[in-house]
Amino acid sequence: MDRITKHDLARRVALLNRYLDEDAYDLSWANGGVRIYHADAGHDVGPRGTKREIYDVLGGMCHVAALTARSRNSNCSQSPDLVRACVGL
Repeated sequence: MDRITKHDLARRVALLNRYLDEDAYDLSWANGGVRIYHADAGHDVGPRGTKREIYDVLGGMCHVAALTARSRNSNCSQSPDLVRACVGL
């Protein structure tokens, strides 16, 4: 797989926020690593990691959020392919 860029991470965070219908998550950059930051709660979601590690974690978070949204018939009703777009299938 290609190198993960900041843009790739930003796209996944935007997709996660879209599934949740709020801007709850953002990225926090420090000391050569990145963390997923929960803006509403004001804390980091997990430990700092490489861009690849955080990309994979965001993929899992997106997948769960997409399945939850699908069960609520919210954002997923607009585009059933959002799950595939999120996880890169």
